[in-house]
Formats: sequence, C-alpha cells, structure tokens
Amino acid sequence: MTLDAWLKQTGRTEEAFAAEVNTSQKAVNRYRRFQRIPRLDIALRISAATGGQVSFNEMIHAPNAQEPACP
Repeated sequence: MTLDAWLKQTGRTEEAFAAEVNTSQKAVNRYRRFQRIPRLDIALRISAATGGQVSFNEMIHAPNAQEPACP
C-alpha cells in the first residue's frame, strides 16, 4: 500500500503523521507524492507507524512507473 493510500484510508493528516514519525509535514507530502525517497531510518519509522502496511519498497517505487528498458 502506498503512503498516500494509507493516509487516506486511515484519515490521518500529514501533520499528525509527520509528528509521529519525527519528520516534517512537507517531507511527508513529498513522500506520498513520490517526489522524495525517505532515508532508511525514516522509512523504517513509517513502516512501523503503519503496522507494516507501507513498506520501504512501496515508498521507492511510484505506482504505474515504467521500469527502464534493458538495452
């Protein structure tokens, strides 16, 4: 599950979630829109805070992203 989907499903605000995982609201907004990849320590806190529903793998792969073609 993506962070965006999890936040929507749980009704959590970016501000509240950011405080829980000890980062900024701006960073959470960028993570949920795949504009930034969280550092490993933050990714682990996000995964723990979501009960494992948002994994690091899901945080680094944008949905519908095309894999680079092999030469």
